[in-house]
Amino acid sequence: MRVFYVLLAMTFLFVVNIHAQKVKKVLFIGVDGVRGDAYVHRLAQDYLRNETADATVVYYADPDIAGHTNGFTNDNPGYYGEIVQFDRYVGDLMDAINAPPSRANEEWLIVSTSDHGGFETWHGGEHLSERNVFVVVARDDMEAKEIKRSNTITIKPEDALPVAELEKYGFQDVPTTFDIAPTILHFLDIETSGYNFDGKSLLK
Repeated sequence: MRVFYVLLAMTFLFVVNIHAQKVKKVLFIGVDGVRGDAYVHRLAQDYLRNETADATVVYYADPDIAGHTNGFTNDNPGYYGEIVQFDRYVGDLMDAINAPPSRANEEWLIVSTSDHGGFETWHGGEHLSERNVFVVVARDDMEAKEIKRSNTITIKPEDALPVAELEKYGFQDVPTTFDIAPTILHFLDIETSGYNFDGKSLLK
């Protein structure tokens, strides 16, 4: 069983550090403050094609940098361009995972997300645009589906979305980053009853 986690690093590092008996070797590939995502991407492709690890974490930072510089919106060409580039990177990484002859005998969990959205050039508040992030989970035997809001009550990206109002706007069943740690533990067949997780496994 192998886990591949793209973009958000810290939750996964917590999981593998406390369960070393299940996760013996972890590759973490991320920015070093000097070289950008293109360098990270080259390393990630090389490692995925040639290294054997129980888990691989790849962290891309250029979309965040572009958002803080000129805004977290599609109207910001720099931010939009980095999102498009990241989409290309994910395709390349999937190709790298599938390239080794051993792939047919491996079971992979693929997780991709972001730790935040953004409002104007910052994040950390309660705007919908800051809280609304993608969560993608995939494995070989998983049926494709999109989990959407349960109602269509109007809420704009600039509107506040307090946690207490998630259900009001139909977000109570939409996957969040809280679900990532339970999902990875479930995949690795690690008991989670001893943890007070706010999220749930997306594999159930």
